[in-house]
Amino acid sequence: MRIDTIDKETDNQNGLFKTDEYQIKYWGYSRSVNELLFMYDNDEIVVPDLQREYVWNHEQASLFIDSLLRGLPIPSLFLTEIGNKFVLIDGLQRLYTLSMFINNKKYHTWKGKTDHFQLKNISEIGEKWRGQTFEELYDGYKQKLMRSMLHIIEFTQLSPVKNYSSMYQVFERINSTGKILSPQEVRNAAYFSEFKDYLNNLINEEGWQDIFEGYDERANDVQLILRFLSLFELFRMYTRGSFDTKSIPLKRTLNEYMAIYQAMDLGLNVSEDKFPIFYRSFRGAAKSDKIENDCDVFKRTISWISSNVGKNVFKNIKIEHDEYKYVNRTHSNIFEAIMIAVAYAIKEEKSFLNIENWEQARVATLRSVDFREYFGVNTMNTKNFVRRVNLFLEMFTGERIETQE
Repeated sequence: MRIDTIDKETDNQNGLFKTDEYQIKYWGYSRSVNELLFMYDNDEIVVPDLQREYVWNHEQASLFIDSLLRGLPIPSLFLTEIGNKFVLIDGLQRLYTLSMFINNKKYHTWKGKTDHFQLKNISEIGEKWRGQTFEELYDGYKQKLMRSMLHIIEFTQLSPVKNYSSMYQVFERINSTGKILSPQEVRNAAYFSEFKDYLNNLINEEGWQDIFEGYDERANDVQLILRFLSLFELFRMYTRGSFDTKSIPLKRTLNEYMAIYQAMDLGLNVSEDKFPIFYRSFRGAAKSDKIENDCDVFKRTISWISSNVGKNVFKNIKIEHDEYKYVNRTHSNIFEAIMIAVAYAIKEEKSFLNIENWEQARVATLRSVDFREYFGVNTMNTKNFVRRVNLFLEMFTGERIETQE
C-alpha cells in the first residue's frame, strides 16, 4: 500500500504552539544484574515496540556474558521513568540476553535451535565457562554474574512541565538499530498504552483491508487511523465552539492524542496545562468509554465507505486530455476529509443522499474549484481543514457545518 503523507509532521505553523526547548535532567547510577532482572521479569521495566526485536546471534550473546564474567565494562542502559514504570530506551539486547541465560530460557532464533542457552564453545570465550549453561557454572561465577553492576543513564523532563513531549524526541533520536524510524513507529514506542494496542489492531478491520489490501511496514497505515481519530475529535470540538486556533499543529496533535491515553493508563494527572489540545474533550471521561467510542466510530465509518464508495475512495486524480486517472497512492488530506465527513454524518444521524454512484460524485468534487483551493496550500490551516470536510459532507448529505469567522 502507498500512502502519500502530504503534511510533513512539522509544527512550524503560526498558531497556539511553538517548538519546545527542553530542560532535561539526566544522571548515572548502577544496578546489579540480579536487581535489573527482577525488575525486567516483573514488568517494572517496559520494553517499547522499537526495542522489542531481539537480533543478537549466539556469538554476540555469549561474548556479552563473557564480558561480565571477566569484569569488563559494557555500554550503559538508557531508561526514563513514567508513573511507576521504567521505559527501556536502549539496552534490550543486553537485558534479554541476561534473562535468557540466567533463567535458563530456550532460544529459538539461532539456526532453528531450541536448546537452553549455552555459552558458545569458541576460543574468544573464557575456558572456565566456555560451552556452559548458567546452571553448569561454578557457584562463584554465578554469584559474580548476578552481582555484576550495569551502568544506567536515566533522564527526566524538567521543562516544559506542561507535557511529556520530550519522550517522542528522545525515541526519535536514540535507537540502537541504526534504522531511521517513521513518526508512527516512534509514537508506538514512546506512547505505549492500551489505546495503542487497539489502534494497531484496527488495520485488521475488514472494511480497511477491502480498501488497502495489506499492511504498511512503517506503520503509516496506523498513522492514518490515528490522524482520523484525533482530527475527528478536533472537528467535533470545532462544531461545539471549543477549538478556535488558527492552525492545527499536526505532530503535536497526533502525539498528544496518544500521550493522553498513556497518562490515563498510568494514572497520571490529565490536566489542561499538560494536554492543552484534548483536555476538554477527555475531561471526566472514562478511558474504556473513550477507546470504545474511537473503535466504534472508526469501524462504522470505514465499513460504510468500503460498502458504498469503493477501493479508490482516498486517491486523488490527475487530468490528461480532459480525462482523469487515479493517482496510485492514498492522499492523506482526502482520506481525513472523507473519513471525518462520513463519521460526522453517522454520529449526528444525518441522512445520506440517494446517489447511485458515489465514486462519480467524488470525482466531480475532486475536479471542483473548491477542492483545488482547500487542498492546495495551508492544508493545516483550521478554516481550510473545516472547508475540506464540508466539501465532502455536502457531497454525502447535502449539508455543511457553519464555519467560524
